[in-house]
Amino acid sequence: MDILLVILAISCGLIGLLGAFLPVLPGTPLSLVGLFLMHWSDYADYSPTVLWTFTIITLGIILMDYLAPAWMTKKFGGSDFAAKGSLAGMIIGIFFFPPFGMIIGPFIGAFIGEMIANKDAAHAFKVACVSFFTFLLGTGIKFIVSGIMLFYILHSLF
Repeated sequence: MDILLVILAISCGLIGLLGAFLPVLPGTPLSLVGLFLMHWSDYADYSPTVLWTFTIITLGIILMDYLAPAWMTKKFGGSDFAAKGSLAGMIIGIFFFPPFGMIIGPFIGAFIGEMIANKDAAHAFKVACVSFFTFLLGTGIKFIVSGIMLFYILHSLF
């Protein structure tokens, strides 16, 4: 049973790391599941503090993923069209222009969305830059946290 838990934990950790970049995968939550699976094996015995800390961080990342782009777009004067355009650009970019579409798509989508709403190219460019920065920041945070959880999972084996 332990071998199965370890295999599942490592799989969840690796897929979670990938999920930092692919929005269709719940990256950080999968990494957290991997951490718990490893904890339930005989190879690791994480303290409750470690498990609670990563659980709270994961919940914060989930909230950040949903709220930060819209909040940042609004804070810098963007419209709902820009926020929705950013998401649509990311999805379209992933499927039609991988892997660069995932990076450029949110920028182009936010720009087009803001142009539809506002018709001011300079303002649309500013909003698109904020949307792009928010995407990069969120991706970076998810990658770092998922990477740390994967480190905990793998470190337990050695």
